[in-house]
Amino acid sequence: MRILLLFSWLFLIPFFAILIGKDRVLVSGQCLNDQSSLLLQLKNNLRYNSTVSVKLVNWTQTTDCCCWKGVTCDKEGHVTGLDLNSESISGGINHLSSLFSLQFLQNLNLAYNNFKFTQIPPSFGNLTRLTHLNLSNANFAGQIPIVLSRMTTLVTLDLSTLYFPGAPSLKLENPNLLKLVQNLTGLKTLLLDGVNISAQASQWCEAISSSLPNLQVLSLSNCNLSGPIDSSLQKLQFLSDIRLGQNNLSARVPEFFADLPNLRSLHLCSSNLHGKFPEKIFQVLTLEALDLSYNRLLQGFLPQFPPNGSLHTLVLSNTNFSGTLPDSVGNLKMLSRMELPGCNFSGLIPNTTANLTQLVYLDLSFNSFTGTIPSFQMSKNITYIDLSHNALTGQVPSTHFQGLSNLLNIDLAHNSFNGRIPLSLFSLPLLQKIQLSNNQFDGPVIGFSNQSLPSLDTLDLSRNKLQGSIPSSFFELRSLNVLSLSFNNFSGTIQLEMIQRLQNLTRLELSYNRLSINASDSHYMWLKLQIIDLASNNFRGDLPDKVFTHWTAMTVADHNAKSNFSHLKFEFLKLNGFYYQDTVTLNNKGMEMELVKILTIFTSIDISNNNFQGVIPNRVGDLKSLYVLNASRNALTGPIPSSIGNLAQLGSLDLSQNRLSGSIPMQLASLTFLSFLNLSYNQLVGMIPTGSQIQTFSDTSFKGNKGLCGYPLNISCNNASPVPSPAPSSNKSGSFVVKKFNWQFIFTGLGFGIGAGVIIGPLMFWKQGSKWCNKHIERFAQLILPSLGFIFAWCDYVQDEPKGNIEEENQDDKEESDEDEDENAREDKAFSGLYCVFCSKLDIHVKKGIHNPKCNCHHDSPSISSLSLSPPS
Repeated sequence: MRILLLFSWLFLIPFFAILIGKDRVLVSGQCLNDQSSLLLQLKNNLRYNSTVSVKLVNWTQTTDCCCWKGVTCDKEGHVTGLDLNSESISGGINHLSSLFSLQFLQNLNLAYNNFKFTQIPPSFGNLTRLTHLNLSNANFAGQIPIVLSRMTTLVTLDLSTLYFPGAPSLKLENPNLLKLVQNLTGLKTLLLDGVNISAQASQWCEAISSSLPNLQVLSLSNCNLSGPIDSSLQKLQFLSDIRLGQNNLSARVPEFFADLPNLRSLHLCSSNLHGKFPEKIFQVLTLEALDLSYNRLLQGFLPQFPPNGSLHTLVLSNTNFSGTLPDSVGNLKMLSRMELPGCNFSGLIPNTTANLTQLVYLDLSFNSFTGTIPSFQMSKNITYIDLSHNALTGQVPSTHFQGLSNLLNIDLAHNSFNGRIPLSLFSLPLLQKIQLSNNQFDGPVIGFSNQSLPSLDTLDLSRNKLQGSIPSSFFELRSLNVLSLSFNNFSGTIQLEMIQRLQNLTRLELSYNRLSINASDSHYMWLKLQIIDLASNNFRGDLPDKVFTHWTAMTVADHNAKSNFSHLKFEFLKLNGFYYQDTVTLNNKGMEMELVKILTIFTSIDISNNNFQGVIPNRVGDLKSLYVLNASRNALTGPIPSSIGNLAQLGSLDLSQNRLSGSIPMQLASLTFLSFLNLSYNQLVGMIPTGSQIQTFSDTSFKGNKGLCGYPLNISCNNASPVPSPAPSSNKSGSFVVKKFNWQFIFTGLGFGIGAGVIIGPLMFWKQGSKWCNKHIERFAQLILPSLGFIFAWCDYVQDEPKGNIEEENQDDKEESDEDEDENAREDKAFSGLYCVFCSKLDIHVKKGIHNPKCNCHHDSPSISSLSLSPPS
């Protein structure tokens, strides 16, 4: 009996296989020959990069087209879906394309390709069954064709794009917005970000509300829309997602948004909104995301949050919100992102933030929060914490950060924290940046395991009260790019062999400590080092000639420069990841300055106020990318190397208060970028070189050298008698003749220096003339810089910083140095002002620059990473 049953089952297995196979074919469909031919023809006509493609490149005649990547078929074998997003397509679709013969197509996605600003072909109107059309970020441009308004089956229409000023874009003129949407009554999702609509509020609001009763998602960011937002939008009761950022709405936020029953997200960033924000919008139970950032005139307070809210993203960056954070913020159990930098919040950070277990990103920087830091121990998913530039105090318990295994960035800079640095920070495996500068942390820094922090690239402990030796474990951080320990009380001897281990180091800042150095006669190769700041320590000995041959980042100049401003390079369009763009303090142009938004190729060497001896190595001329060189207040002897004339990018040179001898090399006159020069108080002799750039410097750059003569010193080289300033020559017609030279300037966030030639130069030696010159340079900056793509604006806020109490004077020249500093102080008073450049702020009078969100550099435009984008689908 059992044998009979067994044979019966074996006999039935083939029939089950046939039935299952038949069902599978019915579900997936078998590609029809005509559909396969149309797709292969489409592939052959498209221009795409086969090394980037993952879909088109695998379409072959030997396989069923319904199995091709990006292709979907119905049961009969008709192609109903085509997804070719991100396939590097650059052309090949015109009105004759076989694409428009796929009559059963319902879903078409060509997003994230490059059609090189061609117009959308009108043949899209042939696809009468299309329900979802995505042409976002595909580099189409020009007028949107009227035929799209006849695609009445559309449920989703996405024509959004990133907008770049000056680049061609899509536009809605004829047809206008009303004509485009008036027949698309079934539309639920409309994404037109970056399309130039240029419509008044009553026009665009009425067009949408009267034509799209079923609309759920409305995204019109950066469309040149104007406000105010019309109340007709409240008729769209299904509306859930509203994105109207980067428009000039110039209005109050209407309260009716709080009455939309399905509201999930509201994005109104950079829209020139003003007035008081309606508090009840915060309390909408369905609201998940709210972005009001970069509306500087928008005021408001955070209300009591309901216990059952859905909010997971709250972004109020750079608005005028004020008041305190309510304890009820702890009710936001779903909150993952809270960005409140650059507002006017004050008071304590509530301890209830410890209940935010879903928190991933927290930025409360540039406010006036006080009190102690809350614990983040329960926020296991957190990756980013920025509490910098507040008034927080007290010790930071190590337990607050224990177990945060996903943390990438911690920034507590510019507060008043004290006590020991929390040791738990050095045990977080994914941490990339630790920024604790400008606090009151004290005591020694305890070493940690060599296996800790394998990904750390930034360690900034500057401007604290740390003491003792630098832990050897710091030099085991093999991924470290930035090591900043300046303005502390570190002591002891540094072994150069230990620093040699940090092969990825780009910034080394050890200034204003009590460190000495032990260097063996070895080769030291820091191939990526760009900024070296060893000022005001106990370093001594000769400058090794070999060191200068291995600083590759400083020796390679940009020979492919296309303009005179090629040296002004910034990292931008960083859509992902963190980029260290905080501050570095430099002793430049005779002043201590804090540089913000560090240039990606900015290079600087500062070894001032030490006891380095011997001659300046001739190899210094190999550092062709060097911008700042400060070797002042040492005991250097011998001549100034003529090879310094090779440093074509050099903008600041300070060799003052040494024992340099010989004449000033003629090659210095060829440094056209040089905007600061100080050779004072040495033993230089001979005639000061003549040249269009070097003659723009005042006598303070050369004084204290008893053997020097010539302009700008009032000492004749023939009879040592005072000589007048050289008068401009004239031609026969009586007009001045000015010798032409390269009007280039250095502008690295430190301030604005320009070689102004023999006409403006003499004005700088005379106080009233200096004021006149500064006034006109400011006007020049305001007029010219915007046309070069730079941002120049005035700021209305400066945060004072305590002045250091560090002795800088070289004892051998103390009396002359004091006299020189008094004169420099008077010059500083004659040249003072606030500059906001590259979203930084330089107050030359107090000798520092500050990055400050209140500085109106953004023109109410957030970073490109905050734009509303349609992800590839």
